[in-house]
Amino acid sequence: MLRSAYVSDGDEAFWNASLSTFLAWVRASVPLSPPSHASPVPDPTLAKLHQLADISDFRFSYEIFPTARQHRRRLILHVGPTNSGKTHSALVALARARTGAYAGPLRLLAHEVFARFNEGKIGDEGVRTCNLVTGEEKRILDPDAGLQSCTVEMFPLSKHLEVGVVDEIQMIGDPQRGNAWTAAVVGSICDELHLCGEESVVELVQRIAEELGDECVVKRYQRLSPLVVAERSLDGDLSRIRKGDCLVTFSRSNIFAFKRAIEEKTGLRVAVAYGGLPPEVREEQARAFNEGAYDVLVASDAVGMGLNLKIRRIVFESMHKFDGANEIRLPTPQIKQIAGRAGRYGVHQPVSPSAPDLDPASPAEKVTVPGEATTLDAVDLPILREAMAQPTVQVTQASLAAPFESFKALYALLPPSTPLSRIFNLSRAITRTKPHYRVTGTQSFGEVGDLIARIHPLTFQERYLFGSAPVNLRDARVVEALVEFARAYALGNPILMAQWAADAGVFDVLDRVQEAREAQQAAADAAAQSGGGSTGAPQSPSDGLTRKQAAVFTPTMLQSLESFHRCLTLYLWLSYRLAPIFCDQAAARELRRRVEVAIEGALAGVRFERVDRGAGAKRNKARAKPSAEGAGKVFDSFGRFVGAGTAASAAM
Repeated sequence: MLRSAYVSDGDEAFWNASLSTFLAWVRASVPLSPPSHASPVPDPTLAKLHQLADISDFRFSYEIFPTARQHRRRLILHVGPTNSGKTHSALVALARARTGAYAGPLRLLAHEVFARFNEGKIGDEGVRTCNLVTGEEKRILDPDAGLQSCTVEMFPLSKHLEVGVVDEIQMIGDPQRGNAWTAAVVGSICDELHLCGEESVVELVQRIAEELGDECVVKRYQRLSPLVVAERSLDGDLSRIRKGDCLVTFSRSNIFAFKRAIEEKTGLRVAVAYGGLPPEVREEQARAFNEGAYDVLVASDAVGMGLNLKIRRIVFESMHKFDGANEIRLPTPQIKQIAGRAGRYGVHQPVSPSAPDLDPASPAEKVTVPGEATTLDAVDLPILREAMAQPTVQVTQASLAAPFESFKALYALLPPSTPLSRIFNLSRAITRTKPHYRVTGTQSFGEVGDLIARIHPLTFQERYLFGSAPVNLRDARVVEALVEFARAYALGNPILMAQWAADAGVFDVLDRVQEAREAQQAAADAAAQSGGGSTGAPQSPSDGLTRKQAAVFTPTMLQSLESFHRCLTLYLWLSYRLAPIFCDQAAARELRRRVEVAIEGALAGVRFERVDRGAGAKRNKARAKPSAEGAGKVFDSFGRFVGAGTAASAAM
């Protein structure tokens, strides 16, 4: 445990281990003296140490869920590579249940499953009414509906369900969000709990099931469409990009630079998808790509987890990315997950070892599109081949975060002026767990808590709630909005969208985008009438526009729109928890929709230049190796740490 903690936390791991060990020793070896005539009050320091030891003892954390412990559940693990039909099989089981819930890592996935159930597109079960619950959206089609699709943080732990489905179970080791997967596995009250993900998590889930006294069944799947690594790269020639390709790159600037370059060199229509793009816009771009409105997709590594995409070939622009400090090689599991998005199997139920009731004698109903992975540059192709041949790296620890009650008890023992960030760090340091768990939590909780520390009056519970809000701390506008929202809540002043949006400049930006789009369309129409173009669009988004109008199609404008979208998402999240103050939910939702439309308009015209970090980086690619810190580690599709590998012989 200490070795893996050192990999992720550095020298701080030694301090944390020492403090936790000291508290455990105090509790076991220095008991509190019983009251006596000479000492009627226990030693206050020793009493506090014992209280800290009690607060931090999570070796039996599963006892937090007593109702779940009263049921002997059946855990069914569906494991296999991307495009193997494992999630489909779990969803069919859910469709056949009277009550149940699906939980995914992204709002996009929750939306997709929600739509498929209500459209009758899962198995042969027909239409099933399904509600949608995410942190910032609730679509209750029928309060009595038996099914629910949600993000994993919103899994209904208090409800007894026949079937539960938890997707991307390997994220149980993620240091930021893994606790939500752990809670779903340990705390859900399901007769059957289907867990879908990678082979890397099997031993860990089996160990947890044994600890809980639950039955565990493993169903393994093979990829349903072939996936191959190409014999050669594109040799840097973008004209060799073809319809159905997805070019994966790792910077925002490169996404738009490649979009423009591919369109110019091939004449193909290019959609984009990246992590900063609002999920609704990403979904629209993906839908248009799947339906043929776009020919090519240029995406970030976020494409490795999300919507089903009709990608024929994955092209890696690079096998390295900048981690904020250094250029590092992509982790092998991330390479595999991204490459696995290539290829599509079937439009009906797939045949798999776990679905023996399906009729394999109907190949005419299935359409298999082989998948292929390659690289833009020849120097990267050996790295791709090596990664695809590597064995699975195991996830050996589940993430565990202290519950609210523990934070509150710790807060009560400390001076009232103690920053929440210090409480967060202390909680991590002193918490004791079993070896197959690791203490984690969202670092932003403490940082957000410190930002609103001077706002009064707020209870600890209210500060905890604001600290748990979805905030991108790198986005100054969102941070400013959070502080403004917390201050208004403390004063009891309701926040109405008309005033907030006007003060924040949202309406002004939306008007500028609308004006520029209308001027652009007018310029395109004029060019078409004069015979100056046959495409119905100007050669450049700025052609025929004033300087003010052309300024809409800039990276700065796009980033502003994305920031406003995050602010509105934050408001909607708060509206479900603090409704009396964040009471303008319908207006916020409509304004967010308008921002999404503006983003789509700006996307069509924004231009970036490709980032070049120097010729030396390209020359050194062939010699580059994973950093020592990244060796033997598992990352999810967003590049976040999931678990330490057996290659490092480390217990996470």
